[in-house]
Amino acid sequence: MTVYEPSDDTYLLLSSLPENLAGKSVLDVGCGNGLLSEAAANRGAHVLATDISVAATKATRERCEKLRAGSCDVIVADLLCELNKKAKFDLILFNPPYLPADAPNSSEWTGGRHGWELGIRFVHSALPHLKKEGSILLLLSSACGKGWMNMMPKTTSWKILKRKRLFFETLFVVSVRAVSESASMPQEQS
Repeated sequence: MTVYEPSDDTYLLLSSLPENLAGKSVLDVGCGNGLLSEAAANRGAHVLATDISVAATKATRERCEKLRAGSCDVIVADLLCELNKKAKFDLILFNPPYLPADAPNSSEWTGGRHGWELGIRFVHSALPHLKKEGSILLLLSSACGKGWMNMMPKTTSWKILKRKRLFFETLFVVSVRAVSESASMPQEQS
């Protein structure tokens, strides 16, 4: 497995990071070459970066050796499977494979039959790891269609933070927050 090099999707997610993450805990899942981990740590966060690829975790460690602020721990993990069940984060980042299954048959690009399945499964499993006011930043594509909107957990509110139109698709970053089951769940429809 190769290290995913930053592209338009990575840079869109990067542009969605808060400028000040001082004292915040950030989980960067599927960290690739570590660009997002490095940026979050340099904004003051304590980052836990994970990737299933040993080469990616090595690249992230090397990138994070030169931090100006914050800190970054890096582990090999398949999504959230290595996390302590009690681990909580202020911000969770995930740039999943998001192309529909008719795209090239590669786990690096395909997010499921419609493209959004892996990202939405991830949101469901990441919610218990959010601190009370925490959020998940998830990257998706218009190539996924809009079916993902109906599959978001009912105990969340979400909104599209940023969009980037490319030649053949529009990429977007979705911010997801947990809400109490009794609260209304505003959902952006786009």
